[in-house]
Amino acid sequence: MENIDAPDVLPVILGGDIGAYSLARAFHEAYGIVPLVLSQAACHMCGDSSILVNRVVPHLERPAVLLSTLANTAECFSDRPLLLLGCGDWYVRLIVENRAVLEKSFIIPYIGEDLLNRLTEKDRFYELCAEVGVPAPRTVVFDASADGDDPAAVILPFPFPVVAKPASSAAYHYADFPGKQKVFFLRDAAELRATLAAVQSSRYEGKFLIQEMIPGDDTSMRILTTYSDQNGKVRFTSFGQTLLEDMRPMGVGNPLAIVSRTDETIVAEAARLLEAVGYTGFANFDIKVDPRDGSHRFFEINTRLGRSNYYVTAAGDNVAR
Repeated sequence: MENIDAPDVLPVILGGDIGAYSLARAFHEAYGIVPLVLSQAACHMCGDSSILVNRVVPHLERPAVLLSTLANTAECFSDRPLLLLGCGDWYVRLIVENRAVLEKSFIIPYIGEDLLNRLTEKDRFYELCAEVGVPAPRTVVFDASADGDDPAAVILPFPFPVVAKPASSAAYHYADFPGKQKVFFLRDAAELRATLAAVQSSRYEGKFLIQEMIPGDDTSMRILTTYSDQNGKVRFTSFGQTLLEDMRPMGVGNPLAIVSRTDETIVAEAARLLEAVGYTGFANFDIKVDPRDGSHRFFEINTRLGRSNYYVTAAGDNVAR
């Protein structure tokens, strides 16, 4: 049933996974709105849903395709305010980078490009963590560009096994090479050299991070969703413990089951970081607790709602509202 206080807005959601479905469901549950979901491939969660309209656009992640699709969408719905939402780092980056064109037709609820780069380039995020006193894992930065660092010359100040991952998830989305994984867990120097060489031979031209391994299974992971108002004040937080993560190579780190928890220390640290840079809108943090001593490390920030954002709505705080 449509809510009588529903805003006259059409959410246009970019994505096709459970994150896009969860966001569409939140809008529908709060206001009776039927959002438009634009996906680059067919997905049963969105394609088989009656609470949203799903349009599949091949190669939607390509800037030219995305911009032409959104121009067509704006023309078709010129009588309604359009709220543009990205369910994926690459979509958020494309929205932010093309703000000057898109904001003529869409409401853009994301931060500016300079701050986006500072937060989502993980090496720079860890520098910020150090500045504001937020704990992060020890990290070595590798230049993965074609003429960058030598994989054989990498020296680590911590022992194997190690974790290796791209500094920019958005840029890494477009890289394609044999054995590609979202995150690599490497047992020795030979595996590290082979992985870095493979990344260096791909289209990825950014930094690659090698980090100390924090022990613990999926239940050691924590997830934190925050909302900051237009003045950069954190107004809302929702904290949870991961029970199970996705085991697929390109899904590692995505929670599949979350239980709500509280942790005033972690929430205070996240708020301190966000308010230090004047962040606005939703953010999503990945954190891990070390079972050896109970300490924790901030792994990364997503400058958007996380893929598993429905845990917030299910706990009683609808993200759309």
